[in-house]
Formats: sequence, structure tokens, C-alpha cells
Amino acid sequence: ICGDGIDQDCDGSDSLIDDDGDGYYSSACGGPDCDDSDPTVNPTVDVDGDGADMCVDCDDNDPALAPGNTEVCGDGIDQDCSGEDDLPDADNDGYRGVACGGTDCDDSDPNLHPGIDLDGDGADACFDCDDFTPIRNPNNEELCSGIDNDCNGIVDDRDIDEDGFIAGGNCGGDDCDDDDPLLNPGIDADDDGADACEDCDDDEPLAVPGGVEVCSDGIDNDCVGGEVDGDQDLDGVASPECGGDDCDDLDPTAFPGAEEVCDGVDRNCDGEAERVDEDEDGYLDWSCGGEDCDDTDVWKHPGVVERCNGLDDDCDGSPEPEADCADGEDPTPGGPGDGPGDGCDGEASIAGADGGSGGALLLLLALAGRRRREGTS
Repeated sequence: ICGDGIDQDCDGSDSLIDDDGDGYYSSACGGPDCDDSDPTVNPTVDVDGDGADMCVDCDDNDPALAPGNTEVCGDGIDQDCSGEDDLPDADNDGYRGVACGGTDCDDSDPNLHPGIDLDGDGADACFDCDDFTPIRNPNNEELCSGIDNDCNGIVDDRDIDEDGFIAGGNCGGDDCDDDDPLLNPGIDADDDGADACEDCDDDEPLAVPGGVEVCSDGIDNDCVGGEVDGDQDLDGVASPECGGDDCDDLDPTAFPGAEEVCDGVDRNCDGEAERVDEDEDGYLDWSCGGEDCDDTDVWKHPGVVERCNGLDDDCDGSPEPEADCADGEDPTPGGPGDGPGDGCDGEASIAGADGGSGGALLLLLALAGRRRREGTS
């Protein structure tokens, strides 16, 4: 222990803090004096004036030798005081080290130099960030594949047009056109509040998504893409407010000349909707793709009881066979129109088989409804 008066190491004396009295503690005692036995050797002495004191300079009599000096490769002189002279090709791989002005990025490893390209991607081992993966090298374009393709240290930062906005799609950015630096979310040329990526015309402030369409101004004010003013549904026909005759400008299937569909909607704008079920018996007319063979008669549709009236009541394509009616009796007693004297006389009774008036009432109501519809058509 320095300066405690005890010779702990049995060298014959106690090591004082500053044995040579030059004002610097010995390095053995944690001080900066590299030679505490010589007062002329301490951190304040720089004989050759090269900026390196005697304690750090490998040769304090030669200003060309000092830590930090530029090493001259292969001249046999240790200019930088590293303890050895740098060799032009220390690993003997045929490439001079970078420190000696060469291109070998690691002159201590003969397997790492500019002549090696393990993955054959055109980028040598000193230039490539991953010489085992051909889709990664500094010459590649970023592909937004979850891999740092261009070796810049950032994954999926594709910005081909260098406008500061990352490409959309798999890259997760918001640049709508990464090939055009003048088209990105940071530009609003017409100052209408819609950036260049969302505006349909960034040079026209009256055209903006959500804008109100103005008839006959020649501008797509609401940016819905309609070439006709006031054509909100883009069916090619303007609304009546804008001089057109589209009866429903929110429905692209409804406009003059459209094909009518049996759905109760006026598709061709003639003021009438194709009927779905005119007799309201629950079955669509054949012309509408249904199964009702007579959509004006509530007693004719699939599932009704066939009567001996010479008509196809159940819409199976043929009336009740004559053989079933040959005995003069209705083969389906209790069905609609079944009643006394029904047989095969070609006429149906409106009363039920029990003489009740329920069937007659239903038939009268159906006929009355039909007459009302015919009167209003």
C-alpha cells in the first residue's frame, strides 16, 4: 500500500506515493507517473514536441513516432506506436488492408475481401450486408417483403421516388404513387383540404371527395367519377334536378331503357313497377320466373286442389284427367269450388261441400280485389 510506511511486498522499502518528488504519483499507486524513480520522466515532459508526453510516446525523441500518427505500411517503422509496423497484406489474401490504402475490409481474415461473393448477387463480401442471401445487397431495390433488401438497415422502407413517403401496399406506407415525387399525401396543390392521393383533381379546388355536385359546371364536384353532372349512380343518366330523367339517381340499375326486373321496383323509369305477385296468392308469375300459371286468379297456383273444370288449377301443366271426373263427382271433395252438382259439368260451385259460404266469400273477395286492380291499371 503506497505511503503507509509498511513494506507489504518485502522489497525492502515502502513504495511512496511520489518517490521521485516530481509532483506525480506513481502509476503503481494509481497515478500518471510512468517512472516514479526519475523526476525527468512524467506526463508533463514532451521532448520531441509531437504532442505525446514521455509516458505515452513510444519514442519521445522522434516526432514522427507518436500515438495517432498515420502508419506507413511496410516501411519497418511503427509510426502510430501500435507496437508493430502495419503490413500491406497482413492476411496474405492478395488484397491490401484499408489502413494501408487497400480495399480489404478485414486484413486479418483471408476469407473476407473484395474478391469473394458467396451468394453470387454481384455484391462482394466487403460490400454486402449478407453475403449468404442474394436478395439482400446494397444494389437491390426494397421489395417490401419483410427483409432489408437494400442493406440500409431498415426493413420495408421502399421510397423509390425519394419524396419522403413510404410506398403503400405491403410496405405499409401511404404513398399512392411511389414513382412520382409530386404525388403523395403531403401535397395539396389546390388547397381544398384533400391531398393529392385522395383528390380526383388536385388542380381544381371545386372537385373534392364529399363535395356537392353542381349541375352543368363541367366539374366532377364530388369526385365520384361521373362524366355527367348530377349522375350520382354513374349509370350515364343525370337526375331530374340536373336536367336528366333518371327516376332514381342512387340506383345504377334504374334508368330509362333499363331492363325491367320482377322485384317491385321501377327499373326502366316508366312509372310502373313490374308486379311480383299480382293475385297475391304467394306465387310469382311465370313471366317473373315464378310458378304461378295464372297470376290473375288466386285459385290457380301450385299446391291447390285440382277441380273438374277443364282448367289447370294446380299449374302442373294439365287439367284434371277426364277419367277422374267420369263418375260425375269431384275427385277432390273439399277443395276450392267443390260443391253440390260440381261433377264434370265444367263449372265450379262457389260453395263448399258442406253448403257453407266460407269458400264463396273468399272467392268474392278475390274477384273484387282483381276488379279493383284492373280498374286502377
